[in-house]
Amino acid sequence: MTKKVERYSEELKAEVVKEIKNNDRDISTTASQLGLPMQALAN
Repeated sequence: MTKKVERYSEELKAEVVKEIKNNDRDISTTASQLGLPMQALAN
């Protein structure tokens, strides 16, 4: 059984980093607001 690995665009990655830095939010809060797995942002 294989597990599908979701890939995120470079644009999305840059936007998420910008969101975290500009709003002084932590990773878990930002992940939940964007509907993304927290571990995806932590990596």
